[in-house]
Amino acid sequence: SLTAGSDQGVGGNPNSITIDANHLLLFVTSVSDNIVTPFQINRTTGGITRGTPVATENTPFRGAIDPSGRYLYISNYGSNSISCYSI
Repeated sequence: SLTAGSDQGVGGNPNSITIDANHLLLFVTSVSDNIVTPFQINRTTGGITRGTPVATENTPFRGAIDPSGRYLYISNYGSNSISCYSI
């Protein structure tokens, strides 16, 4: 069965979740606020801890983490661009 946990704020119109290969980090893009919000994942409890949101270009749409796990790439629909962030 599915049990609800605690809700976390992520800005307006969250539309994409990206999780790293080790399942320790989670990133949520917010279309209307033009931010990506990082979270740490507690692998024992499944709980998440919110980090400080970071500005993106216009209308961040999807995220991907490079194979080394060192960089997060966000495609920005409204800017026709890709942003790169070190993790």
